[in-house]
Amino acid sequence: MLEIPDLQDNLIKRISRDGNLQRLKNLRILDLRNNQIEEIDDDIFDGFDSLNQLFLNNNSLHTITSQTFNGLKNVQILNLDTNKLTCIKNDTFMNMNKLELLSLNDNNIKYISSSSFDQLRFLSDLNVQSNPLICNCHMKWLKQSKIISGHPECMLPTKLRNIPIINVTDEDFVCNPIEIDLCDTSYSNSCPQNCTCYNRIVRCSHAQLIRIPYEEISIDTEELYFDSNNIEEISFELINRLINLVRIDLSYNKLRFIPGNLFSN
Repeated sequence: MLEIPDLQDNLIKRISRDGNLQRLKNLRILDLRNNQIEEIDDDIFDGFDSLNQLFLNNNSLHTITSQTFNGLKNVQILNLDTNKLTCIKNDTFMNMNKLELLSLNDNNIKYISSSSFDQLRFLSDLNVQSNPLICNCHMKWLKQSKIISGHPECMLPTKLRNIPIINVTDEDFVCNPIEIDLCDTSYSNSCPQNCTCYNRIVRCSHAQLIRIPYEEISIDTEELYFDSNNIEEISFELINRLINLVRIDLSYNKLRFIPGNLFSN
């Protein structure tokens, strides 16, 4: 009976319910590291009661939900290092009651809520290093937690950049009123009025805008086109939440000032 299949170092892009994985529910260890996995079907692991170690590091996962790991009630080790995860929701690891080690190093995570791990009473080792963490008032718990391994550092605000969270004073964990919860999906699929949005590209050229409608732009956006408008200023805090942004066109506007650290992230 196959209990430890090794599927690492392949070209797998998706783990789907119509594949052969459903025939291997007696697995103890599943190694899928070093593939190209971008998507995992919901409930794919339902019935995998014997699985206790799952390795998904070095892939291209952008999103995991409460249904992604549904059924993994006996997994003790979960490695998600070096993916493209941006958000850990409160119910992401729901019902993974036996989880002891969770590794999220080297992703694109900015915020992590302490309530994401409330049900994980056996969790003793949480790795979140090499993430662009924003050290605001909601992240103070990371300094106080006894399960954090290593020395994760702040990315923002700028004055705290590269400072280990453990060395940040309580007074420096402050919140800016314009900060947006990256796990809030209320605007993730929206598109600004008079704009077109497709394939993580937002085009708002000639839209008569006087400001960039950040609250209507998905955090996964890679290209922004706001040329030929009446935009006068750009917000550093808001544009830096777009951690996947690779191109922005602001030509033919009314900009008078560009913050020096605007594209620091």
